[in-house]
Amino acid sequence: MKKILLVCMLVLGYLCTPIQVIAEEEKPEITSDYVYMFDRTTKQVFWDQGSTEKIYPASLTKIMTALVAIENTDDFDKTVLIDEKIMAGLKEAGASRAGFNVGDVVTMRDLIYGTLLPSGAECTQALAYTISGSVDGYVDLMNRKAQELGLVDTHYVNTTGLHDDNHYSTLRDIATLLEYALNNEMFYEVFTSNTYQAGTSFNYPTEGLKMESTAYKYINTSNPNQPYAIEIDGFLGSKTGYTVEARYCLASIAKVNDMDLMVITAHAWIERKIPSHFVDAGIIYDTYRNLYQRNTVYTQGDIIQESIMKYRFFNKDIDWEMPETLIWDLPIDTNEYQIEVTIPDVIDENIKKGDVVGQIIITSYGDEVYREDIISDSNYNQNFILLGLANTGEWMMDNLFVAVFGGILVVVSVFIITQRKPKRRKRRKTRNSRKI
Repeated sequence: MKKILLVCMLVLGYLCTPIQVIAEEEKPEITSDYVYMFDRTTKQVFWDQGSTEKIYPASLTKIMTALVAIENTDDFDKTVLIDEKIMAGLKEAGASRAGFNVGDVVTMRDLIYGTLLPSGAECTQALAYTISGSVDGYVDLMNRKAQELGLVDTHYVNTTGLHDDNHYSTLRDIATLLEYALNNEMFYEVFTSNTYQAGTSFNYPTEGLKMESTAYKYINTSNPNQPYAIEIDGFLGSKTGYTVEARYCLASIAKVNDMDLMVITAHAWIERKIPSHFVDAGIIYDTYRNLYQRNTVYTQGDIIQESIMKYRFFNKDIDWEMPETLIWDLPIDTNEYQIEVTIPDVIDENIKKGDVVGQIIITSYGDEVYREDIISDSNYNQNFILLGLANTGEWMMDNLFVAVFGGILVVVSVFIITQRKPKRRKRRKTRNSRKI
């Protein structure tokens, strides 16, 4: 039994068109107007609600601020003096601060942690002046990085995320940026931290400034006196954002049922005592924990379909094998998904290397969520003698009336010819007459 290897080329790469895989009526009720949720490993999109619409990113801006600093810093222990220029205007603008003040000498590492955990505007300004010499120069670096990453709907005006009509992004762009940034070891370490202890400085001479993630106050907090605590099993880290115009925003990642989920939300209501983006995150992660789990659909070498090749003397049976493991997030309720392989049971034509012989299709909650071509990696030919005989027979079957009628005519003609008797030729008699 010959085995033919399949080449299943993955088409759901991160930059491909996202696929929504859960029906609209099954989505939980939340307050955020914009949602983008996907699995970072499989790249399958669970929820896409306005992900390409322009929004004000507020302090989600600081994902880019921190990334640019990390990529442009050789020594994270390099020290920086916090001076009046760095602090100018921040209090008046109502910008959030980590807690550093004029006179503190801090490290670049301190500033990066201060940018992402407590969302400190003085840290973003200090990074800008240290790396570029000015805020405008640093913002240019941020916009260049956005272009490099293909963030076509993103434009930065400042390092902090303070409101400006010309400072905008989209959830899709923010997700692309964060996914890229998380591949950086330093960024991942900071993003997934709850707390950080800076070294002693002028304003913190005894213990140094202790910084805490803005999300850690509510999500999986260790504070027993927090009445609005939210538990999210598998929660790894986040970056928050808020302005009046942007409302509450949150970019977070979590490990749920072996799924590597990223959730970006924006424009959440502000009426609650507890910020709504944290409530929304808890609802979303808990909902999908009950709906989906990571599955190994096929393992490398699995026979996914058996076919018979017509018009061959030998090796008629073909086992189509999976060349690599296919992992996908499927509903926990097995009645809510189907896996279909469309390779024919009987193959009646030659197969060439590179030919598409079928597809793998996964349907989840009534929606098609995965479709991949199955491609042969070798030639597989029919026997031309058997094929010729079969074609002759098929012609006879397709022209049965002509063949039968023609046969009858031949038989009748032969019969007539064989039954006909030849006529004897009569001799002509002449009489001789004599004259008397």
